[in-house]
Amino acid sequence: MFPDLFNRLIKGSEPLRLDLKLASPETTRLWTEAFSKTLKEINRSEIPLPDPPQTPILIAARWVSHDLYNEDMPGIAADLLEAGYDTPALIRLAGEMQIYASPDANRLIGKAFYELGVPWPLSEVQAKLIATRQIAREAVAGKRDLYRAASHLEIVL
Repeated sequence: MFPDLFNRLIKGSEPLRLDLKLASPETTRLWTEAFSKTLKEINRSEIPLPDPPQTPILIAARWVSHDLYNEDMPGIAADLLEAGYDTPALIRLAGEMQIYASPDANRLIGKAFYELGVPWPLSEVQAKLIATRQIAREAVAGKRDLYRAASHLEIVL
């Protein structure tokens, strides 16, 4: 069961519905052991690498799933500009010194995502699936500790 679920999540072959619940320490230990065993058995060459952190769709997914905050966005916009993305809204967002009010932030951030070609607005389900897939791929690639990845999923999603 677990390897099948894992492969569907990582490879993205079909939509996946996630029902996350808090687990007991014993259940967490069992899942960690099963996940570690599955990681050893997986042919990693079949699994796509995680997207770069400056991928607009990934940033949009993190924004919609509340993994990013208003005050994070000017720095992220500056990083996107440095990575070669250049839109008027992104330039304006990077220049904002204080972006604390959500309605103002949402308009400007939404416009920046739209200009970057991200299908906007992104539904919360789509955003959580994109974020989950990224975290899982980072765990498989060894870029993220399994326990921290699971904790991040529990907190964000």
